[in-house]
Amino acid sequence: MEGYQPTAACAECKGRCCKGAPCAAWPEDFGSTKAEIVDGVREAVRGGRYCLDWWEGDPFDDGKGDGRSRSLFVRPAVVGHEGLVTHPTWGGACTFLGVRGCSLPFDRRPKGGRMLEPVGGGEECIAHDGSKRGAVLAWYCYNLEALVDELLEER
Repeated sequence: MEGYQPTAACAECKGRCCKGAPCAAWPEDFGSTKAEIVDGVREAVRGGRYCLDWWEGDPFDDGKGDGRSRSLFVRPAVVGHEGLVTHPTWGGACTFLGVRGCSLPFDRRPKGGRMLEPVGGGEECIAHDGSKRGAVLAWYCYNLEALVDELLEER
């Protein structure tokens, strides 16, 4: 499994990044085929601990985008906002953050969390390939807008 295993620096950090905002999930966190991935996201959002957030504007810098005004991506919910289908956030603690760090086993963590490399004795982390923009681009072809509509109709 791709990522950086927790270290003693993680224990010292106690989830500094995760207290500020949840990491982004990537399609491969939910399955290996498009159908498995969409079904996995559907169930994760129904479970209340994941939601869809968005990037304002077209995430492509090179003009190859389709002019969307927002592009959706999947991430864990913010504490106190569990159960929402969509939730744009500028911050808040990840629903999976426990007193000892992430409560998810390493292989079940979203890619954005697995790709955090602790450096400096717990003073900071480097996000390798786990950025919000990277996640948005990874989710770009999944038509998450239709999934949002479906999930909202269920309520």
